[in-house]
Amino acid sequence: MTIRDCFPASVATTAGLFLSAFFPFFPVSTLFLLGVLFFLLMLSNLSSSSGLLALFLSGSFLGGIFILSPATPSPHERRPRLIETCLDAIPDPAKGGVWVAGIAQALPGSGSERIRIFIPEGRLPLDPLVRGDCLAGEVTPLRLPPDGFPVAHASGAYRIDEASPLTFYPGTSPASRFFRKIAALSENLSLSLRDDYPADTAGLLAALVLSDTRFLSPDSLSDFRKAGVSHLLSVSGEHMTLLALFLGGAFLLILRILPLTLLRTLSVRFPLSRLLLVPTLPLLGLYTVMIGLPPAAVRAFLAFGLLAVLKIVFVDLSFPEILGLSTIIMLAFMPSLARSLSFILSLLALWALILRQSPLAEKNKNGKGFDSPLQSFRSGILITLFTTPLLALVFRTASPAGIVANPVLVPIAGDLLLPLGFFDLFLRMLLPHTPWVLVLLTGALSHAVLGLAAGFASLPGSALTLPRANPLLVLLFYLAIFLLMISSRPSIRRSAPLLLFLFCAALLIPGSPEKKDPALALSTTSSGPPRYRPERERENLTRLLGAHFKDKILREEVQ
Repeated sequence: MTIRDCFPASVATTAGLFLSAFFPFFPVSTLFLLGVLFFLLMLSNLSSSSGLLALFLSGSFLGGIFILSPATPSPHERRPRLIETCLDAIPDPAKGGVWVAGIAQALPGSGSERIRIFIPEGRLPLDPLVRGDCLAGEVTPLRLPPDGFPVAHASGAYRIDEASPLTFYPGTSPASRFFRKIAALSENLSLSLRDDYPADTAGLLAALVLSDTRFLSPDSLSDFRKAGVSHLLSVSGEHMTLLALFLGGAFLLILRILPLTLLRTLSVRFPLSRLLLVPTLPLLGLYTVMIGLPPAAVRAFLAFGLLAVLKIVFVDLSFPEILGLSTIIMLAFMPSLARSLSFILSLLALWALILRQSPLAEKNKNGKGFDSPLQSFRSGILITLFTTPLLALVFRTASPAGIVANPVLVPIAGDLLLPLGFFDLFLRMLLPHTPWVLVLLTGALSHAVLGLAAGFASLPGSALTLPRANPLLVLLFYLAIFLLMISSRPSIRRSAPLLLFLFCAALLIPGSPEKKDPALALSTTSSGPPRYRPERERENLTRLLGAHFKDKILREEVQ
């Protein structure tokens, strides 16, 4: 395997880990589906490395079965329980409180389990919670919607009630102290924004540059969601790229200030153009920790680190190759990301951009240039096509306005407002107050973004409520995308009829209206071999196929 094969291998690895989530519920059906994929890989000449891709697909599928336990629903009982746990992840701010996660003792005789706890704002300690802190108290089980596709949460979810006992134990390790200082810095910057800007502007800036949506009003959050641009409110690879460009520009400015003799000496001894990313990596890493290590930002930081190392050794890679290599490394350490809704949506958007850039790069190579006026619009259509079925399956909504809103709002918010926001935060760490000119310009752009989001959200049909999408057809749609992305010469034009057919079928043919969780068809016990129950797989398949099979099941159960 060469570095050039990293992108298709990462797609195969993601698909294998993703499909392994279905195996406990559909053992025979999943193996049949894998057999079909292997047949297409080996006989349809989708890629020159079909055997290697089949190895990555099967290896990640088997790894997912053995490494990742079957996802189970949150507890049904409403009885409170006492827990003691130490946080093993950076807390995730949410509306009205904070989500924390850690390992806690499960029910008697069942060992330990990973749990997530929602702590309301009124129960939080004065000092910010960080990774390494511990807590003990009484929690109440929560019933949460699925956060992956299409199985439920793999960890129990709980809530701290207003009057329940709760005790915090701050961590004393060097890592805990480091995380506490970073969390305090992030909180101080957020408070500083609210001191200088109106509430809605400060909330938007905190969401854009600090990935903190706590201070955005519910109306603004709803506007961004209806307009199909809510991805702007969470730090992603685009945010990290713009920050890297900002830091790289600052590094070049410092080089300009150096005396000419010293600059010539450095240029002779060091490849300055290839070392440009190296001084920015510590600051990018610090920023990634400050915003809570979201997977998209971690993947972007990893990609920048790989790019810096490879440039030093004079290895130049394309964007798909860097994306594939960083994705494989992330999945090797955190395979459960392949079942995360946010991670999958992020990958789908990037895959759509790669597929869109392929013909543009070919056109540019032939000297025909880029069709820049329509490029953003067509990219928005392709991203919407790739992500809408999954969003419809999880949230039962679709946003046609996103096709128009993304080409308008992304350049304003991403290319103009976001760099100004980073510059504002940088000055706040150096000066007691931000210059009024920057505050005026940033505030004006923020109001423009908020106004445009509200305008697009108010368009007729901006947010459509859909019937329950059919999970089986959604799965087939994404398997078609998988085969398209690993092909040696992907062509969206040739694949468009099939993709559009599966896209419309997944949205228009409803699945079962039942919300009952699927039952394990293949279960293991400590006292014997795995037990397969074909009747459970049949019932699970029936729910996937649609509501018109419900009466047949009821008749058979009565008989």
